[in-house]
Amino acid sequence: RAGFDCGLSETHIVPIMVGNEIAAYQMQRLLFDRGFAVNAVPHPAVHQGTERLRVSVTARHTHEQLQQFIIAVIEVGRQVGVLPARK
Repeated sequence: RAGFDCGLSETHIVPIMVGNEIAAYQMQRLLFDRGFAVNAVPHPAVHQGTERLRVSVTARHTHEQLQQFIIAVIEVGRQVGVLPARK
């Protein structure tokens, strides 16, 4: 609902499409600084323009942790310009 494309993944690995390498690395760093470990996946590992974050969700993550991550990824996405600023 925030505007991210998370692909059609049906596994515990969820892509968050970012669309460019610099933004993916910026988001990775900002999320790490908030305590979340995600991986940026740049070109040439994926087609140029489809750079993304790779998020691994496990049964050990609590509902609260997932909610905190969702809030953080939305805020960080807005900060780096991947999502529009809140109106």
